[in-house]
Amino acid sequence: MRISIKHKLAAAILAASVAATAAIGIATQYGFRNSFLDYLNEQGTARLESLAPRIAGLYDRTTGWDALRQQPKTWFDAVGIPGGPGPATPAEFPAGDASFAPGDIDVTGTALRIALTDANGQFLIGYPDFPRDAPHRAVIVAAQTVGWLYLAPLTQVGTVAERHFQQRQVLLTWSIGVIAVAAAALIALALAHTFLTPIQGIAHAARQLAAGNLGARVQATSRDEIGQLAADFNLLAQALEKTESTRRNLMADISHEFRTPLAVLRAELEAMEDGVRTLSRESLHSLLAEVHTLSKLVGDVHDLAIADLGALSYRRANVNVGEILRTCATAFQTRFEQRDLRARLDIPAEELIVFADEGRLQQLFSNLLENSVRHTDAGGEVLASARRANDQAIIVIEDSAPGVPENVLPRLFERFFRVDASRSRATGGSGLGMAICRGIVEAHAGRIGATPATLGGLRIEVQLPLAPAAEPVA
Repeated sequence: MRISIKHKLAAAILAASVAATAAIGIATQYGFRNSFLDYLNEQGTARLESLAPRIAGLYDRTTGWDALRQQPKTWFDAVGIPGGPGPATPAEFPAGDASFAPGDIDVTGTALRIALTDANGQFLIGYPDFPRDAPHRAVIVAAQTVGWLYLAPLTQVGTVAERHFQQRQVLLTWSIGVIAVAAAALIALALAHTFLTPIQGIAHAARQLAAGNLGARVQATSRDEIGQLAADFNLLAQALEKTESTRRNLMADISHEFRTPLAVLRAELEAMEDGVRTLSRESLHSLLAEVHTLSKLVGDVHDLAIADLGALSYRRANVNVGEILRTCATAFQTRFEQRDLRARLDIPAEELIVFADEGRLQQLFSNLLENSVRHTDAGGEVLASARRANDQAIIVIEDSAPGVPENVLPRLFERFFRVDASRSRATGGSGLGMAICRGIVEAHAGRIGATPATLGGLRIEVQLPLAPAAEPVA
């Protein structure tokens, strides 16, 4: 039979309560027994204090203790055993002899446990088997110690009343323990239900999530660890829902991106097959352009996929990022001229050394420059600059109009995202270049962001950490 965690938790709390109650009961019983005996002995010691002056009155300054030896009955009267019969001589008093105990004595039996010795410690009368280390008090007459009173301590409860009192205390202790255990059982069940109800809700939501209901959420009703678990579950469900939405959008975007060049290729080939269009250099060039578009799209999708997986190969070394930017800008000079754009460089003479893959940085800067070339109006300009800021190399590429609306700037690095109008598919972009740029920058522990440019267009800023104690690159 499977035992639920609710019953396990309740049983654990109950077992702990039973163990605690048993320990308390045993400790209380043991402590009470010792404390009760200590109490009785303290009562006897207090009586010993009060008896010392009375016993001193039995001492004769002329004959000493001889009078007490001759009349032991006076001892019984003094210690509180009035009329107690006994032998004629103290030497015949056996320890615990019943003849010492009348029916009415003190409840602690102190009178029967008191012994008197002379000043030298020689036993005179009373309880003969007292231990020498027992509590004792001096009997003083005229500022002189003439004897000692000893009280044999109790080692166990003796009278019926005392035993009954002790038994009632033990019974009361265990009765309270049983009531406490019963209350603990009820509290354990209530706590188990309180603790496990939200966990059961999380488990139910997890099963819904596994079944495909990505909208399943848990109501977090507390601020403790269980409430934090519910909040973390909701974050997980939200992340899964977002991932699934991204995956669906990605599949739709990829299929849409491939559909356009494939449709053009199919139309071109069908036109040639039907004889509507002849097979010529121009038609082959058109087909080749569409194939090139498909190839670039496939390459971009592949680069983005392996970038997301962190599988892009990187061969890192200390490189001068300013020089790489200069090389890429120089390579784009022809493209700038074709688009009637003016290119400006602002790269410092000092070397900006970063630990990075030179090929990937060239890919990064080429994508950013290509983006500016495609989407900047003719007659505009593109500015590429680099500078040092503390331990960071700051690379900025900005262009002139048209700009990008500020409300869409945060989405600029999403896959297949394009700004309407001037930055559209008609210019030839796949919508993956900026996403690839973000992957390359993040792989180098850097940051990339987009803001409006002072030139009127788009400003892309890349921050890369400078290499520590970098040596100049030749």
